[in-house]
Amino acid sequence: MAAIRKRGDYSYEVQVRRRGFPTLTKTFTYRADAEKWARQIEAEQERGAYVHRTPAERVTMNDIFDKYEEDVLPKMRGKSAKPALSLLREEFGKLSLAGLQSAQVAAFRDKRAKAGKAASTIRKEINLLSKIINLASKEWGYPIAINPCSMVSRPSEADSARDRRLLEGEEKLLLAAAKKKGKHHLALVRLAIETGARLGELLHLEWGDLDLKSKVATIKGIEINGVQQTKNKDKSRLVPLSPAAVTVIRTLQGKGKVKTLEVGRLFPWANSDSFTKPWRAIVATARQEYEEVGGKDSAILRDLRFHDLRHEAASRLAQLLEMHHLQKMLGHKTPAMTSRYYQQSKDDVSALAARLVRSAGS
Repeated sequence: MAAIRKRGDYSYEVQVRRRGFPTLTKTFTYRADAEKWARQIEAEQERGAYVHRTPAERVTMNDIFDKYEEDVLPKMRGKSAKPALSLLREEFGKLSLAGLQSAQVAAFRDKRAKAGKAASTIRKEINLLSKIINLASKEWGYPIAINPCSMVSRPSEADSARDRRLLEGEEKLLLAAAKKKGKHHLALVRLAIETGARLGELLHLEWGDLDLKSKVATIKGIEINGVQQTKNKDKSRLVPLSPAAVTVIRTLQGKGKVKTLEVGRLFPWANSDSFTKPWRAIVATARQEYEEVGGKDSAILRDLRFHDLRHEAASRLAQLLEMHHLQKMLGHKTPAMTSRYYQQSKDDVSALAARLVRSAGS
């Protein structure tokens, strides 16, 4: 039963005692508020829905973010979560974990949308916040009754899915600029276009993963220093190597090593973070050279990301492979994801029309 004691003219202390539960004490300015709180706690205990709020009321979101940054972030694949974490800290850091409400998360969503951020970006930010809250509540000793993010709808990604492919002339410009950076940079760009592999997967590809006789590469689900390098944890997939891909790989071998492969990684000098600046430099150089020869198309080499090469590879390979083979090659869990990566161009459709004409005449 709850006991309420007056501790001054404007202070009421309420204490709730129930067998099997910790003793709870809280102070209110008004007796009515103290009685309301006590009834709520007793009702939750009665129906088995009680959650001990005190730790979650005392800890701030900044404290939670600090723990996540120290314990979890270093083990994550890539560093894309760090900017989002800084944003969440700025928005919610001063609130207590228990004080964070769904209305505040929804307001954050709307503010980001108004600022012109893509639906996929907003979804990732809210999903990161939800993941952090779940960890705090379930594993770090700060239980809350419900994750406020679970009550907030996410913007649909259907209308903002990225569909960037290489425009006419871009591949030639990119390869020329990458060649100036060195053979490893050139090889990395060419392999991305030929295989559709992710940047992190290519950078951690080892010579032992290659079978050039069978023209097959094994993309392994591995961890390096506790950091997951592929999205499909603990799963490997086989990727066929085109003649062009084999030729590229051969250029990375040492002199006289025609039959025997090297050991270690193909690209031991780089990781996903260290390649960010070289990639931007390659694109900038390619754009500059395009303009120097009189190019005036503002779309050429604008807003081009390394991951767009995966879209390009998927769209090219879709002309050669059945969808289920393409899905396996790209490492997707569902055909729906694969279809997002396949973007038809006018040339693709024209080629399909030609095939239909040949089929009808046979």
